[in-house]
Amino acid sequence: MRPASKARACHAGALAATGSAIYPVTQHLALGIPGLASAAILLWASSSYDREAREDAGPRPAAGRRYRPAATERGMSGPSSSPRPEYAPRPGVTWQTELVRVEQLVDDDAPDPRPNRKTRRAMQRAARRTK
Repeated sequence: MRPASKARACHAGALAATGSAIYPVTQHLALGIPGLASAAILLWASSSYDREAREDAGPRPAAGRRYRPAATERGMSGPSSSPRPEYAPRPGVTWQTELVRVEQLVDDDAPDPRPNRKTRRAMQRAARRTK
């Protein structure tokens, strides 16, 4: 678990321990001490995890100055204050316009190509029926 996750888990445990200490306090004040003590221990542990998470995160930017990536990092050169929706391009714009030759020239004296499996099976069936 990352330190930030551990800190959140400790905060949640402290909240639950405080909540469970409320009901016994309605009976007698001393009965709430164990729940409040466990909440204090969990908050103490969460503070060390918070500190560790802040150290892992690195230095914070100066107050009032936010990090703003350069225009090349953002991927655009225009202002980001007025975003425009994306539209689909016109039909035909993205179609390939290059002509690709798909026909093959076959010599006149070349042997006939082998028929496909379906045709071969049909010819075998026909040959069996004529016997």
